Formats: sequence, C-alpha cells, structure tokens
Amino acid sequence: MFAVKLENYLKELVDGKRNKLLDKLLLLILNFLEQVYKLLLFFRKILYSSGLIKKTKLAPVLISIGNITAGGTGKTPVVKYLAEGLNNKGINTAVVSRGYGSETEGPLLVSDGCVETASYEEAGDEALMLSRLMEGFPVAIGKKRAAAGRLVQERFKLDLILLDDAFQHWQLARDIDIVVIDGLNPFANRHLLPRGYLREPLTALNRGDIFIITRADLIAESQLQKIKEEISKYNKTSLIYTAVYKSVYLRFLDIAGKSSVEPVVSHTARKILAFSGLGNPASFYQTLNKNGFNVAEMIEYPDHYRYQEDDFDYIGRKASEEGIKLVLTTEKDAVKFKDKMISSLKLQGISLAVLGIELEINNGADLLDKLAVQVGSV
Repeated sequence: MFAVKLENYLKELVDGKRNKLLDKLLLLILNFLEQVYKLLLFFRKILYSSGLIKKTKLAPVLISIGNITAGGTGKTPVVKYLAEGLNNKGINTAVVSRGYGSETEGPLLVSDGCVETASYEEAGDEALMLSRLMEGFPVAIGKKRAAAGRLVQERFKLDLILLDDAFQHWQLARDIDIVVIDGLNPFANRHLLPRGYLREPLTALNRGDIFIITRADLIAESQLQKIKEEISKYNKTSLIYTAVYKSVYLRFLDIAGKSSVEPVVSHTARKILAFSGLGNPASFYQTLNKNGFNVAEMIEYPDHYRYQEDDFDYIGRKASEEGIKLVLTTEKDAVKFKDKMISSLKLQGISLAVLGIELEINNGADLLDKLAVQVGSV
C-alpha cells in the first residue's frame, strides 16, 4: 500500500502537519513548483484569451460542471440532477467526460442511454459510474473532449451536452460554466498545485456563471455566508445555490451484476466497515456518521484505485476481526469490483453494499427554469 502511504504523506505535508527538516525542504520545492505552475496557467490563459489558440464550438448548447480544487466536490450528483431535471423539460441531453483512468485514447461511447457499451478498463471508473447512474442518457469520453462531443452530436439528436469536470478545459467553448464548491473544504489551503489543492488561482472564479455550494447542511450558516462572500469578491454577477446530499438507499451487491436495494434507515444502527477510493474520502465517512452508522473501521485507498483480490482479502479479514457483517462503499468504487471480490466477502457471511445518494438543490426548480431558458435562447 505504498501509494496510499505516499498520498497520505503528501496531504499531511501540504496541510502543514509535517514539520521535520526534510518536510520543510520538500515544501520549499513545492512552493517553487507552485510558482512555475502559476506561470504556465498565466501563459495558457493568454494564448486562449488572445485567440492565438482557437476554441472549438459544437452545435448543441454546452454546459460545463467543474470545480476549482483537486479532489471530489460532488460533481457527479450535480450532473445527474441537471440531466434529469432538464430532460423533464424536454431538453435532450448527453454527458461528455474525460474518462479518468481510461485505457482508450480516442473518443468512446460508454453508453447509448440504454446499453452499456464499454468496460471499466475502457471507460474509467467515473464515466462508467455516470452511465450506470444515468440510464436514458448517452455518455461519452475522450481525452480530447471536442472529439467526444462530436461523437454524441453525430449519433444522437441533442439540445445540450453536459461537460463533466471541464472548468479548466479551455479547448471547448461553452455557453454556461457551473462551478461546484465543497462547503466542507471550499478553497482548501489556498495554494495551487502541487503545493496545495487549487487547480487555478481564486481569481478564476470570475469565469463562473453559476455556483453550487454542496454539503451546505454540514457547515454553520456563518461559514456558508463566508463562502458566498468569497465567491462574490471575485464574481459579483453569478448565481449562487446551495445543495445537500440525501442518503436514500443501500444497494447490496451480488455476483453477475445482480443487486438489491433496501432503505438506508433499515441498517443505520449496524456496525460497519467502510472503504473508498475517492478524491475526498472524508465526505463519505461524514455522510455515514450523519446517517447514524456505527463506523467501526475505515479503509482509504487512492482516488481511482484499481482494486485487487488481495484488497478484498484484507477488507474481509479486518471486518471479521471486528465482528462486522456489513461493509459499505461508494458507487464509484463498485464499478471496479469483480465477482471473485464480492464472493470472497459473501463466503465469510459479510454483505457488501453501496451507499446511494441523491442531490437536493435549494431552489433547484428555479435553477432548472433558468437553465432551460438559456438553453432555449442559445
């Protein structure tokens, strides 16, 4: 588990939790690299804003859903919420993602909305999760998202393409930029990569048209107000919404892709082991605690981690040591599990389930109405 230890060390380092001499020297190097990265971002911005590098424009309306920090802010439920809400208003929608972890170079259709057309290895975990959560919507990936956009544009009759995680993807001209801010960790340590977690300086917030502050129920009203004021400092004309996540079901996994769904409330008092490979694992564990689960053991893996059978041997052993009969994980992790992994837990009498969540946006109907008007007017 060297990768896990390295990732944890780097997090502690940039968060100021490591203070030995070698740690301080490494921070100096990261400070230098941060300035190099900042300079590269500046030149990149000049190249696009001056028109020296042209942006690609596709025929359907393009809405980007992204963030300003590395790691998870909860974009996927936002993409699902918008796609379903706008589809209910008669707006034909597809989703385009980069496909992190994909082994495919060119554009690839992950789902046509009815049938899954790519494997985890081909599509990557996030895109495959999107396709499974969003039945009825075409999902495509591509390192060159313009090519993926053309793919769905040519194959389907579309009014709108939602670009997943594309706030920094300048190559595609978009009509609306939606920025998702994690209420629990809105701007991280305010340092750019690799010294911190920011993908861009906070001044980049001036490009956002709409901001959605997630996990608003997990922070104090005063903290929420500070986040809004910080956004308004850089962008006085944008719309700001708040959102919360509701845990609505447990999906118990079985072999051959089978599963069964049960209400969360039926299991909240149980002692559990939780594991995940996320950009922001703390939010998953906070959600479990908020729902009243007795989390006796937590195991964290790196983001986009590819699970092996040995990992499930370890998970099963830890659960057995604690007398745990229920193991919980996330939808993003579940797309990577093979039958042997699930069976290894079942043989020990341990159930494996996914915690299913839904997004609830305050004044969400207003947001959908505004977006529908904008999509119709472009």
